[in-house]
Amino acid sequence: MIVDGCFLMEVMRATHLYGKNTADYAPNDPIFSYHGVVNVVPYIRRDMLMLENQLPLLLLQKLVAVESSKPPANADAINRMVLRFLSSSPPRLPPSAGATLGLHALDVHRRNMFYGHYQNPPRYWRDVPETDIIPSAVELYEAGIRFKKSYSVSLHDIRFRHGVLYMPAGTVDDSTEYMFLNMMAGCTSAPAGNDVTAYVFFMDNIIDSAKDVALLSTSGIIQNAIGSDKAVAELFNSISKDVVIELDSALDAMQREVNAYCRKPWNIWRANLKHTYFRAPTSFINFLAAATGLVVTVISTRLHVGASNDVTAYIFFMDNKINSENDVALLSFKGIIHNAVGSDNAVARLFNSISKDTVLEPDSTQNAVHQEVSAYCPRTWNMWCANLNHTYFRAPNSFINFLAAVTILVMTIMQTVYTSLLFYKQLSGNT
Repeated sequence: MIVDGCFLMEVMRATHLYGKNTADYAPNDPIFSYHGVVNVVPYIRRDMLMLENQLPLLLLQKLVAVESSKPPANADAINRMVLRFLSSSPPRLPPSAGATLGLHALDVHRRNMFYGHYQNPPRYWRDVPETDIIPSAVELYEAGIRFKKSYSVSLHDIRFRHGVLYMPAGTVDDSTEYMFLNMMAGCTSAPAGNDVTAYVFFMDNIIDSAKDVALLSTSGIIQNAIGSDKAVAELFNSISKDVVIELDSALDAMQREVNAYCRKPWNIWRANLKHTYFRAPTSFINFLAAATGLVVTVISTRLHVGASNDVTAYIFFMDNKINSENDVALLSFKGIIHNAVGSDNAVARLFNSISKDTVLEPDSTQNAVHQEVSAYCPRTWNMWCANLNHTYFRAPNSFINFLAAVTILVMTIMQTVYTSLLFYKQLSGNT
């Protein structure tokens, strides 16, 4: 063990220096050179997480004291030295967790990933009867539950609040499988609890297929470094074989809370409505158009009979004014219609369809307006003004051309008059 401990200390030192300033070794050393740190040390790091390769950290503490000729380093320094080697990210152990020397490297790594405690749900959720396992991520999503990243990266930070399941973000790579397997094996042989087993059991329930992995990846919870989503699903489904969760644990209580939420009819109806009609803009537009048509049809039917049929009169009036998508485009341009359905053709079809078999009362205000407009249109002067406006004043270039033509015409007339007057003046002088 002493030889293994010395070798481990030297590897950690070379890795910390990233293969530099190691003058005691040849540049082509298979382990302690830059090439060795890049290509060989990852396999050593992997072997350090295997249960059968564990060395007591108490041994490393003694070796560090002998090397430095100083009193043994405190437990937190040894723990963090090991974590710097095992993890590419900075150690996350809180000071309270690092105060106790770990049993071995695997134990410290587990404590670094599972620091803190599971968030206990409200007390009344513990009184919910035991139910079946938690549904998969896709099924939870269809029941109206959203997924968000937890505020910390501790695998203990799994919470359910107000329809949102908070889960810690994590990377799934080639080392994930053997890391969890060795951690679970280590928990059975030491008083470390079954937090690793509970997490793996929970992830196995959440992930059943590649679709579940894709959903969690979209939420930023899983960072897939393996390849396919199917491979991640198969990984968690395989390592969780024959594992169970403690019935009185906080994670079990949280699962009961989620199951109770999923069984509420209102949550299911709301989720179905959201996923069916509000997932894509086109679905929402179709839903809005259908709802608008339904409401207008109901109101029209309700108010069609009787003296006060203003809704029917309005629909009849709009049907007369809108015959094609060009009419809708003109009214939209004038700010009269705000089209939230989609195409102008769809709006035209909407008014043309809901106004079927409707009539306008002869004494209604809408009918009076309709007659007034009909009387205005045939007047010759109004038609000339409209033709002039549409022909010469619709676009800036048309107006400029019209203005130029009028200017040239006026100047031509003035020039002709001036020339004529000058001619007659000269003729009078000669006489």
